[in-house]
Amino acid sequence: MVLAFLQTWKVDAQYRRFGDMSAQMAKHLATELKAVPQNRWVIIWPGKSLLIASGWGEQILPFSVQPPFAATDLYSNLRVVEYPDMSCCGVGEWWRRIAPELNAEFARPPEEKISIHVLSWDDSSGAFARENRSIPRRIFVDCVAGVLGGPPDSIDDIDEDKGTRLVKALTDLGKNASENPLAFRQPGGH
Repeated sequence: MVLAFLQTWKVDAQYRRFGDMSAQMAKHLATELKAVPQNRWVIIWPGKSLLIASGWGEQILPFSVQPPFAATDLYSNLRVVEYPDMSCCGVGEWWRRIAPELNAEFARPPEEKISIHVLSWDDSSGAFARENRSIPRRIFVDCVAGVLGGPPDSIDDIDEDKGTRLVKALTDLGKNASENPLAFRQPGGH
């Protein structure tokens, strides 16, 4: 009986801890999204989040930053690409939401500048770090095409691995990691 009580207490403490972490992540994300100017690209990367790695932070977006959890829909005026596991929709619906936004960039002038804001979770500070940069659209398009093996409209569906590679490549691009489009090519040169 005592052992069962201790196990229940331990599981309950873990639920509270992950619930607190989830609430903190959503609160900080809302603050960061409010600070991004309208119509910008926002890439959300979980970093080395214990919450996401544990499975507890999965599926918290976009509902956690929309009414009734936020005063306004913080996704509606931005072009958000979150880590697929953070999406409440599953990777198929996640792709159907972001593919048209990504594809639209392929039709716009390649030398026009676009702004990318990367929100990367930092467990040690308990907050999202935000980095942003402005780049020619062609670099963004080359990154997307490199990871996907072509424009988004050439892909009917995407798997979680490819979705994760896409978000990681966009995160690296937004953090100045590479401007070489060949760095984003799929293994095997596709």
